[in-house]
Amino acid sequence: MIITNTEGLPQPLVDAITKDPYDAGKSDLTVTQLISPPRKVALEKRHFNEMVVDASDRLWALMGQIGHGILERAANSDIVEKRWFGAMDGWVISGQSDLILPTSTLCDYKFTSVWTVKDGLKPEWEQQLNLLMWLAESHATNIRSAQIICIFRDWSVNEARRDRNYPQRQVKVLPVPLWGYEKAEAFARERVRIHAQAQAGNLPECTAEERWEKEPVWAVMKKGRKRAVRLYDNEVDAAKHAATEKGGSVEHRPGDSIRCQSYCAAAPYCDQWKQMGGMPDMAEQMEDSTAGIDTDAPITDQQVITPAPAPAPVQAPAAAAPVAAQRRFDEFPVEPDAAQNPGPPVPNRAPPAPKQAAPAPDQQPPAPTPPPAPALVGRDEPVKVEDAPIPPMPEVTEVPQ
Repeated sequence: MIITNTEGLPQPLVDAITKDPYDAGKSDLTVTQLISPPRKVALEKRHFNEMVVDASDRLWALMGQIGHGILERAANSDIVEKRWFGAMDGWVISGQSDLILPTSTLCDYKFTSVWTVKDGLKPEWEQQLNLLMWLAESHATNIRSAQIICIFRDWSVNEARRDRNYPQRQVKVLPVPLWGYEKAEAFARERVRIHAQAQAGNLPECTAEERWEKEPVWAVMKKGRKRAVRLYDNEVDAAKHAATEKGGSVEHRPGDSIRCQSYCAAAPYCDQWKQMGGMPDMAEQMEDSTAGIDTDAPITDQQVITPAPAPAPVQAPAAAAPVAAQRRFDEFPVEPDAAQNPGPPVPNRAPPAPKQAAPAPDQQPPAPTPPPAPALVGRDEPVKVEDAPIPPMPEVTEVPQ
């Protein structure tokens, strides 16, 4: 996977995103993949070395990791962050539970938005916890109840005071119904069958539910007005309303596939998405986003990060511009190896002034000229670099494998 830094995030943030400690172990499918659309999972595996994701799109995932790490400190005699493995029809399935209390309650933390729980428990969350229950009970760990602990990242106290239907606290616990071992095992077997077919080349189309498709609407428009007067879920009612408006008209707005548009890295390689009028062929986009990156390297689950280059100093002499650092990593951690990647080059600096001969004894050295005050510059304007000694930049080591 190719991870870019087009927004110029601070390097510590980018490093934290790239050094993801996630390890699925020696499994063919994880629980998260098992409940995901088979087409999406198969395309992501097939095009892993070509997919492009920006570091800014991984910030919420980073925040979730931070939250999980802090909550892990609160564990006492609980089972915390344990990965379970199970076999199903020749496939190895793994899943990681956040927390199992001594009361045999399976808990899963979700750092999410208020909008995601407006309709209650999400079906995929119910599927996830029942598959984790199946894996845990396969290892003689009894699960009597399950719950999702939602922590809302966008919760508003003012909205809670205004709307009684809005979550009244920043944390909400959603009970999850348990299916029983046999039903969960049957569900796992069916999902493995569908995923096996998809990875063999028989890609099923993603359903409207899997694409997170919004319902189409008919907008009543008025001449001279950019925004719709009103939205309708059918054309007949919209046409009746438009007839009562001076210069009224009806505009059909097809439902958007939210997941395809914003949350599927494999969308550029998906024929179904292209036929729906989605993203164009990825080959043209790759020419710009992968410049200087070896995308023909063997498939080793490597990821490449290309930080945005720093602006060139104004007072530096003519020289080659700094080259963006390339760093590779995958999801299996190993010890860093600085010898493989010495890190980004230090930006070119203006050469120090030549040494002057010492003044004669009867001459006083000229008073030093104070350096000029730095000019205020905008975000995209180059910053002047003075001739004062600059401490060396730390080397960036190879990101853990």
